Amino acid sequence: MNVGPMKRFMPEYLFLNDKEVIEKIMSTFNLDEMEAAKEFLTSKTYHICADINNAMWDIGSNDIFNMWVVERVTGNPRNVNFMRLEN
Repeated sequence: MNVGPMKRFMPEYLFLNDKEVIEKIMSTFNLDEMEAAKEFLTSKTYHICADINNAMWDIGSNDIFNMWVVERVTGNPRNVNFMRLEN
């Protein structure tokens, strides 16, 4: 996947949400930590959230997890309801 150049958020912000999202993936999909981390960190959802140009700093871990689930089902995290309203 080519996401192009992007400005990234501060690592502290990403780390807190990443950890919570990965824990939700582990518990919901019965994956171990490495599998869950790989699934999330290589996803389109992660790249959208990590790109400062998308202004995702107010989005909590539950919404990020929902985006990831929508991506897993539809192939596009932007199909999540709260993002559809903005587009």
